[in-house]
Amino acid sequence: MTLTPASVRAALIEQRERTKQRSKTEIKRFIEESDSKITSLQSQISALIELRDSERASVLALHYIASPIHDLPVELLTEIFNFAVEDETYIHDMHRISQVCSDWRRVAHGTSHLWTRTLEIDLCRKTNGADALNTWLARSAQLPVPISLRFRGSSSLNRGIMEEVLKATPRFSYLQLRTTPSTSPWVVKQFAQCKLDGLEELDLRLISMTPHDADLAPINFITVPRLSKLKLINLGARQITVPWDQLTELSLECNSFEVFEAFTQCANLLRAHINLLGRTRLPEAIQHIPVQFSQLHTLSLCLKADLTRLFDCLSTPVLQVLQLTLQEAPWTDTHLTAFQLRAPNITSLEFSFCEFIGFRQPGGHHSSFTITHAPKTNTVPPLLQG
Repeated sequence: MTLTPASVRAALIEQRERTKQRSKTEIKRFIEESDSKITSLQSQISALIELRDSERASVLALHYIASPIHDLPVELLTEIFNFAVEDETYIHDMHRISQVCSDWRRVAHGTSHLWTRTLEIDLCRKTNGADALNTWLARSAQLPVPISLRFRGSSSLNRGIMEEVLKATPRFSYLQLRTTPSTSPWVVKQFAQCKLDGLEELDLRLISMTPHDADLAPINFITVPRLSKLKLINLGARQITVPWDQLTELSLECNSFEVFEAFTQCANLLRAHINLLGRTRLPEAIQHIPVQFSQLHTLSLCLKADLTRLFDCLSTPVLQVLQLTLQEAPWTDTHLTAFQLRAPNITSLEFSFCEFIGFRQPGGHHSSFTITHAPKTNTVPPLLQG
């Protein structure tokens, strides 16, 4: 019973009546007797509470054991875990799953593929995260892992984290170096010198070179026997070497045709996106050399430079998709028509930001044409009018 003002007043009336003819000594004895009873009752209550809590724990345990989730095979449970994890909150989600209960933690920690989503690592992290990174990588056993590395050129490198990352390079299936214009080439070269035996996709983001760079040596990715996809933004004509003939997908942004020459070495490409930022002309050495792409089916070109000679030297017999973004680049329908005749399988042709459009459909082949922006086009070719 909870004490209330009314219950206290009732007790006071009762005890006054009880102690009318009693001495203080007797009243003190009454107090001691009541204290003793309180202690005894409290002991009994504590025992009952303990017994109650024990029974509650038993009920919870039985509910846990009888839960439908425990009837699921481990394989299905891991798939549920996999669907519950979002790429954006990958690390946080995996920690939450591991903290639900010991069984879930055991299953999660013992399922290697749950720990193989793209891991974003800050190489300039100020706090020590090397041990945590080592533990995380260990949970994926020896499975291939995709890695995204961030390096801020103005910050110092965390050596502990860098060492753990370099030790794991043979397991990388995907490597993204999120560099900035101020990033030292030394960082990129550290990875180029590693054994990247499992690397299939490489994203170098931004590789630049300024007149103040002391290290002008090429960056050579040599030990990459499985590399098939490359994304590269190369400003400043720094030489990058990869086994070009291995590539099946290439995304290249550069500001000179000197770097563009690497494109001509990729004989086995299936997809290519080339963005030439500069306005330089195609070198004479390339203009007269036929460039064969016997497997290329998707080509996207974004150019400011004169590309008329480029069409003359390209051979893409199985090309299906051609996207042209011509930013003030001069061209004529003659060169494009000749190119189309050598690429009879084109089924999708897209022009963007064109100063002039004039072409015809060779051989009566049914193709779909998309013009996304042609502000200076006064007439539309008959093929596009209906």
